[in-house]
Amino acid sequence: MPPKRMKRKVPPGFNLRHTLEGQHGAVTKVAWSSDGKFLASPSEDCTIRVWDADNGKLQVKLEGHTSCVFNVAWSPDRRTLASSSGDNTIRIWDVEIGKLQRILRGHSDSIYSLAWSPDGHKLASGSSDKTIRLWDANTGKLHDTLRGHVESVGCVTWSPNGTLLASASSDSTIRIWDTRNGKLRWVLVGHKNIVEEVITDVLKTDTFIRSVVDHTQKREIPDNVDNNGMVASALRDLGGEIVDIQ
Repeated sequence: MPPKRMKRKVPPGFNLRHTLEGQHGAVTKVAWSSDGKFLASPSEDCTIRVWDADNGKLQVKLEGHTSCVFNVAWSPDRRTLASSSGDNTIRIWDVEIGKLQRILRGHSDSIYSLAWSPDGHKLASGSSDKTIRLWDANTGKLHDTLRGHVESVGCVTWSPNGTLLASASSDSTIRIWDTRNGKLRWVLVGHKNIVEEVITDVLKTDTFIRSVVDHTQKREIPDNVDNNGMVASALRDLGGEIVDIQ
């Protein structure tokens, strides 16, 4: 049976539209589709549920993983959903018909992070096996394996033009990779604890990072690069880093 429904207190200024219930384990993440019409929720019960955001009804239930589903990511066109799990696999789903398209195998430990490239042709994944893998989203073939982190990789994020990938790890570093050749471009250090999230500013299209600011420290990074946007990171030591553009 689903967990017993609890009374929820709504913060002032907000109106509760729907309470989405039905999963038999903790919900590990929620992810909106690009058009805002659907919400996907992976769970410890090994399933993913896709909800209609307008009416709160269950659209489809995706089953197949054999361990906790840690993450989901929508393709840019909203037709496809990728999921990653403690069963060391990535599954690609056709959301409209609720069918499994393919299974990506290669990681040797739990997969915590997923991100589609901006053009929807590649998928990046980060794992407890300390690697990032780049996949051909259309065929499921492994494109490249990026090695360098010494602890679990909890977040991967593409640059807006798809040429660079940022990865955040429990080793307290952020690494920037060139996705065209798989080479490591920079290692951003300064955090004292796990780096849990990296984001890019999709509104900016200039050159990449000028500097990283971490409290009183400022470290210069070469500006002869071709990426775009801003990168920010969040972590458990309550610090933060912002990588900006000029």
